[in-house]
Amino acid sequence: MGWPDIGEKIGKQVSPGLAEQGVVFCWTGTGVCIAANKVPRCSCGAPLGRGDCEGGEALDDANVLAMC
Repeated sequence: MGWPDIGEKIGKQVSPGLAEQGVVFCWTGTGVCIAANKVPRCSCGAPLGRGDCEGGEALDDANVLAMC
């Protein structure tokens, strides 16, 4: 299973409400973020710091966090 598969799998758990939020990891955080965002109703961000995390959740309704 590759990073895109993992991003998609988490997105499919969060999207229908099987999980409230998700966290995904990969080398840069970008690959899993892109894959998760391809799932409808999944909003994944790869923040640079705490402010980005809080803003992503509050302003962009992010429900998945991508990290490296």
